[in-house]
Amino acid sequence: MSSSKSRLIAMRSLMSWARLTDLLSAATRTPSRLIREPARSPNAAKPRPISLSTSTRSSTHDLNRRDRKRSILTKKNAGMRVITSVLCVAMTSLLLLSPTAVLPVRAQTAAPVTAQCGDPGRAWFEPDGTVVVDRRKLAQGTNAIFRLDDTNGYSLFPATNAPVVVLPVPNGGAPLNVSIAQITERGTVKTCAPTVDVPAKQSPRDAPVLDGPSVDHLVAASHIADPITCDRPFRDSVVVNAPVPNMPALASAQGVSGIVSVLVVLDPSGQVTSSTILQTPSMLLNEPALSSARQAQYLPALFRCRPIASRYRFVVQFARR
Repeated sequence: MSSSKSRLIAMRSLMSWARLTDLLSAATRTPSRLIREPARSPNAAKPRPISLSTSTRSSTHDLNRRDRKRSILTKKNAGMRVITSVLCVAMTSLLLLSPTAVLPVRAQTAAPVTAQCGDPGRAWFEPDGTVVVDRRKLAQGTNAIFRLDDTNGYSLFPATNAPVVVLPVPNGGAPLNVSIAQITERGTVKTCAPTVDVPAKQSPRDAPVLDGPSVDHLVAASHIADPITCDRPFRDSVVVNAPVPNMPALASAQGVSGIVSVLVVLDPSGQVTSSTILQTPSMLLNEPALSSARQAQYLPALFRCRPIASRYRFVVQFARR
């Protein structure tokens, strides 16, 4: 929209505000019916003082009360006109100084957010060289873009929300890792952080039939060349050394035992950034399990030969004594 059109719209808005000011003033205006005494001649004799009767005093009191009401209404009308005038001037200044304020607002798409998209699902190799991803136990209704890494690079596939997905490997590469590159959930696009999920060597016993209606056979939308340069390009995070936690005396006295699972978040150097209890049989065992998980030493995950931030499920078993 040009500057002349913006100023035209500003002038029209000014006229609308002026009209609104007139309407408000007209609605609150009270006709002035002032009672004036008749003009007296300079040579006229002064009126003789008279005694006011009760009725005359009452009418005079009524006149004074009406005059006070008119004075209050006049002040209110003046204040109303000042307020509307100030609003009119402020609106006009805003329109003239910011011509783009009158432009229609267009809907904008939120920028992709980098997030941990979680487990892509159970994945395994098929004899024909394809990779099958089973997402039946995960939340449905989320469109996901799968990424399949092979020895020659990686492939990106069209978005799908099918429970079972079959991913072929283009260009004769050997499949190495499957992950989710991007998801769209409730209208929000999230770019997923890289994760390590090496497919199993063989299919599970409860593997689905691959020619069913819930299976989506995808074709790679693109393939990016990125040859592997190391012997072990993909590795999940590994714990190297972990201290043995002590059984709390109160838990031992109450006969509490069981397994405590701790989710540990690691940075690319293998240092613990956060830890959260996932499963516990008793609150008495949480603190020693968290302490052991934080003091443990880890090796970071590798993604195409490079260390990445990752998550590790740290498990502590407390036995009765």
